[in-house]
Amino acid sequence: MSNKSNEYLIEQYETELADSWRQLKVFFTINEMIGQTSEINIIEDILSLLVQKLNADKGIIFLKDLKKEVSTEMSIKFVYKLNIELIDNLSVIIGSGIVGEVAENKTPVIQNDRTRLNSDPILRQINYEINSCLCVPITLSGQILGVICILNKSSGVDFTESDERVALSVAAQLSTIIKIQKEYFEIIEAFGRTIDTKDPYTYGHSERVARYAELTAKEFQIPQDDIEILKIASLLHDVGKISIPEKILHKPKEEPLTDEDWKVIKRHPIVGEDILSPIKALQKLLPLIRYHHEDMDGGGYEKCNAGDLSLLVRILRVADAYDAMTSERPYRKEMTPDEAIKELKDNSGTQFDPEVVEKFLIVRKKNPIIP
Repeated sequence: MSNKSNEYLIEQYETELADSWRQLKVFFTINEMIGQTSEINIIEDILSLLVQKLNADKGIIFLKDLKKEVSTEMSIKFVYKLNIELIDNLSVIIGSGIVGEVAENKTPVIQNDRTRLNSDPILRQINYEINSCLCVPITLSGQILGVICILNKSSGVDFTESDERVALSVAAQLSTIIKIQKEYFEIIEAFGRTIDTKDPYTYGHSERVARYAELTAKEFQIPQDDIEILKIASLLHDVGKISIPEKILHKPKEEPLTDEDWKVIKRHPIVGEDILSPIKALQKLLPLIRYHHEDMDGGGYEKCNAGDLSLLVRILRVADAYDAMTSERPYRKEMTPDEAIKELKDNSGTQFDPEVVEKFLIVRKKNPIIP
């Protein structure tokens, strides 16, 4: 064998070795993140890591609605350095455009043709000039879960097969995380429904509050990780009600709640915090559970300062209050939506954050799911 042949083989071997090492470094970094974190959702962090390791500009994760057994669409769930408000309603039909084709064929695509990229029915809606694109499928047991899409190498060069292999290794790890999180949310939702069934008057309350809170949070362009925290807190915000005796929860309208009854009821946020506090992964939820009945002017169950109320707490306060007002209780009749809106407006700045009320009313106009 000639020296040139030997040199070529050595160079090829070194390239493959460097490529493998690059994949391993990303793999171990993600494993370390998973092992060390107590976060509910680290997918956004993993996307950020991948974009940076590939020396790219931006990234998107499209996911199917995993609650549906059959789904032919994907929507944007996570972004890196893109304005999610501009593309929040963007959906992808599987089979349509580059992203849809990757999902349909379950094979990665590198596309460096600018004309093709900027005329793509999906990517052109991102409102960002794309020079190169790497899309890889996220699959589990042969089923498509979603697509990772990485845009534009920072140096202006094209994506390579080495980049593709790194992205595929990350997609493989993400598929397991997504599956675990799906099961995790199903357990949380089931637990939330169990809490609601303790009081037949509040059945479905937690799920509605979670929907209202999520939609309102998106109006604020809150990061997806924080939205997930808000959703879970909304589902569990009344967990402390399991400590309230049924004789109080089910008191008829003809028998008003006593001062002692109200003392017991007003303890449910503190009890809820105590119940959830031993769970490491739920630490960021605890202020939302404890303070979801607090007012902007220092009123509320604990009369804490407005400075202690994060934006997530203030969103939950409005979503919870609106659903409570428009739902029947044993001790009072439900309000009409118009009456509840008047209450929100009249108490804006005292009970409720005026900006949150404003955003909620915008959301209500745009979404028929809110009565």
